[in-house]
Amino acid sequence: DADHYSRTQSNIVKGLDICVHCYIKVYYLTAVDTKNSNFECDFLVALDWRLPELEKFQQERPCDQPDWDHFFHPKVEIDNVFGGEINAVGGESVPRLCGESLPGWAKLTQRYRGRFQSYFSVRDFPFDQHLLQIVVKIRAGSSRAKCLITHPSASLRSGRHELNENADFLPDWKMTQWFGVEDPSRKDMYIFATHVQRHVSYIAWNVLFIFLMLEVLGF
Repeated sequence: DADHYSRTQSNIVKGLDICVHCYIKVYYLTAVDTKNSNFECDFLVALDWRLPELEKFQQERPCDQPDWDHFFHPKVEIDNVFGGEINAVGGESVPRLCGESLPGWAKLTQRYRGRFQSYFSVRDFPFDQHLLQIVVKIRAGSSRAKCLITHPSASLRSGRHELNENADFLPDWKMTQWFGVEDPSRKDMYIFATHVQRHVSYIAWNVLFIFLMLEVLGF
């Protein structure tokens, strides 16, 4: 029975590199605070991975979900939370199998809302263009496996990240397409980023302010 299977089977992978695909969907971007170098965002993190042990489990018990205490599964951490506070506002508490059409594949989705630290450079004045980043870090839970985090899986997703149609709640800023970047020095980290730039009216005001200051200092 299921209890006997859980007690006798342990498929936790040890000492292996496991590729975990990271997919991000942004629901809302609601505030950019240049003074304190942070921004507010609501987003979904979806992780997909494949294991031969899961494929074997599906063959033996096609109607069941695994006891994840006995199978590898990644844990999500957001590495650049501002002020140490982040809210989990949706998603799943445990992974689930993707189904018969994708044997051996599992997925985990979690939604977060909070403020995130980013780097704002004064060198961009007067154009006020900045890079906003969400740094996703994963660890292997109870397993000793090493997670290698990478771009979305084209077999499970579209192969690219998504931006909700009404995600831009920034009246003063223009947001460009989000993109994902693998960190070559940290294979367990994935950086999700976008550029934001002040609208033209604000850029014009910044330029006018500089000319006014030069005129004042010239007297």
